[in-house]
Amino acid sequence: MAAARFVGIGVGQYDNGQLPLEHAVPDVEAVAELLEDSFECTVLRDPAEQAAKDCLRGLRGFAA
Repeated sequence: MAAARFVGIGVGQYDNGQLPLEHAVPDVEAVAELLEDSFECTVLRDPAEQAAKDCLRGLRGFAA
């Protein structure tokens, strides 16, 4: 059976001139904190696009 897993991706800073989202990263961190007793949590804070894709690809076949 696969373990319960939470991957939160908080993007608050953009390279293309978008205004920053002040609460994106803290919100994802707060959700992870709430879930940490029941889920294996990974939080990506302002990741580059490729880093986020790599993390998600790495979940294939994840089992505890």
